[in-house]
Amino acid sequence: MSIMQTVHLNRFKPRPYQIPIMDAILNKGYKRVLCILPRRAGKDVCAFNTMLRAALKKIGVYYYIFPTYSQGKKVIWDSITNSGERFLDYIPSELITAILGIFLIHPHSCNSINALPQLDVFPNAPPG
Repeated sequence: MSIMQTVHLNRFKPRPYQIPIMDAILNKGYKRVLCILPRRAGKDVCAFNTMLRAALKKIGVYYYIFPTYSQGKKVIWDSITNSGERFLDYIPSELITAILGIFLIHPHSCNSINALPQLDVFPNAPPG
């Protein structure tokens, strides 16, 4: 017997120009989008929350990739938005099973893994 749990992801309120980006991925089935936005426009916050919603919709492994691990750590673990929230604050606590260095592992309700891989381990990897 499985128990259905409702999770509310209501901490993130997308700005008007972020809504079409999220809609394209979450509702229209786009696999890739190109966002050209200025600094401080919320690109990472929008992408992170889109990835979180996608992970809850469909089981899978979701990578959030940065050029170096230190950049990823600064954004995901250390940065604070203009409203004073950390990235990890957008994930409801009932979804987090463990934070293991670079992994966020979600519980049995969705079985998805969000990972922040360490790309600078492969310095000779081709770009892209």
